Amino acid sequence: MGVKGIRKSNKKPPVLSHEFIIQNHADIISCIMVVFVFGMLVPLTSSLCNSFVTLQYGTEISEKMTRYGIGLKDICTIFFYSLVCIILHAIQQEYVLDKISKKLHLSKIKTSMFNDSGQLLVFYLLLIIWSGDLIIKEDLLLNIRFLWEGYPHIYMPFLMKFFYIVQIGYWIHTYPELYFSKTKREEIPSKIKFSTINLFYVSAAYVFHFNRVGVLLLFLHSLSEGFYHFARLFNIIDKEEKNSKIANMVSDIVFALSRISTIILSLVTFSIGLTKSEKPEIERPEGDYNTLLVRIGAFLLVVVLQLYLLFYFIRDHSKQLREIKIPIRSLLKQQPLTQKKNESVKFSQKKKKSKNTGESELTEADQNLKRNIHSKKGKKNLIN
Repeated sequence: MGVKGIRKSNKKPPVLSHEFIIQNHADIISCIMVVFVFGMLVPLTSSLCNSFVTLQYGTEISEKMTRYGIGLKDICTIFFYSLVCIILHAIQQEYVLDKISKKLHLSKIKTSMFNDSGQLLVFYLLLIIWSGDLIIKEDLLLNIRFLWEGYPHIYMPFLMKFFYIVQIGYWIHTYPELYFSKTKREEIPSKIKFSTINLFYVSAAYVFHFNRVGVLLLFLHSLSEGFYHFARLFNIIDKEEKNSKIANMVSDIVFALSRISTIILSLVTFSIGLTKSEKPEIERPEGDYNTLLVRIGAFLLVVVLQLYLLFYFIRDHSKQLREIKIPIRSLLKQQPLTQKKNESVKFSQKKKKSKNTGESELTEADQNLKRNIHSKKGKKNLIN
């Protein structure tokens, strides 16, 4: 028997309404991307569509080597790959994260945290692998001099340029994603701030030709953020809190090491290495920004970001310590009350024992007289 008055509405939302766009945004964007791809096959639109799909400003240094510069056409490529990020975000959300969260039966708050950390964990894992591959191929870890030798590093290999294009596109896609994922108004300012900071630093490293230093610093940052979101997922999923404590400890250690390493690398690069090829003024046609003000500004921006992250790290841990101390204090306050209760119980037990002992000390005749007197008093009270 069905319950009367309850009917499931199978009505589809009207076309071009908010609900229609939110439900079908991945399909709409995929259709736009198909237009760009097919436009490459048409001679009239091939040059325009190529600027969206393929990397621009490629120059052949040798027969086997092609390097890529930067320019205004990169905006078109970034726009296209931001659309790709939106589609991949929707696929990961619908086919992976939503299914896992339903099986875990999480609350609304934990579900939003699980979705955010799940999306960012996959992104940071990709960055760790990608940047690690670039560091090995360009030999940036063993030969630290390559970070500043030959500056400006105008021309990049294909994978390095694509690395920056994908990152900028990813952080741009997070702004429309606030609308598509129906983010709460309370969470919007913090997410916008987080995305803007990441977009600013990645774009600055790309535009000012600090490509090699940027890859190393982004590797360290991605490593700490990846461990953080991994530990956060453990805190949400792990009910026994055994593995989550280990994950939090490892995340804290990686966070501290990455912050220290970032400051040391930026100090060596901007204040020691680049001073050898310092220029009095910026040379924009050549892409040389190696002036004193730019170097000091770049170093200070890196340090300010590390202090900012450290501030939030200390604040979050202080909150956790307060949450632990509050139940301990409440338990300590409850201890004297329990002691008083125990003392009152013991006192009442002693009274009973004293009465029983008092009665037992009397002789049998005296005990019978006492009981008769009590019974007579009780009968008088009943008669009255």
